[in-house]
Amino acid sequence: MKKFKIRKKMGWFGRIITFWSRTFKANPKVINLNDEPLPDQCLLIGNHNAARGPVKYYAFLKKHIKKGHFMTWGAHPMCESYIKRWKYLYYIFYRQKLGYRKFRSFILATLFGAISGLIYKSAGIIPVYYDSRLRDTFKYTNKCLEQNVPVLIFPEDSSQGYRENVEKFSGGFLQASKAFYSKHEIDLPIYTIHYSQRNKNKIVIGKPMYYQELAKEHSKEEILQIFLDYMNQLKEIE
Repeated sequence: MKKFKIRKKMGWFGRIITFWSRTFKANPKVINLNDEPLPDQCLLIGNHNAARGPVKYYAFLKKHIKKGHFMTWGAHPMCESYIKRWKYLYYIFYRQKLGYRKFRSFILATLFGAISGLIYKSAGIIPVYYDSRLRDTFKYTNKCLEQNVPVLIFPEDSSQGYRENVEKFSGGFLQASKAFYSKHEIDLPIYTIHYSQRNKNKIVIGKPMYYQELAKEHSKEEILQIFLDYMNQLKEIE
């Protein structure tokens, strides 16, 4: 990928996507369980909800964050060439995760692959690697947080598709919190967010939890389950 850049405000293409989402799509109700906007130095974890979650978060979370912008973890092929984006979209996203048929996947991968580079660049993506380059993911995450830019992470296991009731979490967001604490001794607030389209089209922003605080009494597996249960509970809030 090209040199990593922290985006501190919405790009022009992002403004177009936001306008389109707010104008031509049903706007979700946003329920913030906190008394004030979210701080600039925090982690956000949300459910993906197929292709809908990232777009809805991008368009409707900003006014609930002090400085109004955040960076997002995303699959690293989506930050690379058109061919790599196409292959990821066709084989992984549409065929494996969404279960679309070949022809539909081909058309969507071809069309979205052409514009996805602009979308990801405008939105501000931190590439997530699954090899030795994973250290770069945490390094970029630290850089964002150090410059008071929140980071949104999708921790659900989506290998078998996306579900309204999330079934399993990976621990990347806990590792990101741990890495920041190791360098700065700051226990970052982690805000759990849930977007539901079927259940009254709403986004619920939960109250913060803190990894270092939880780690005093719970194992990593127990902490992941605490966050998972909390995310699934948020969809029931009216």
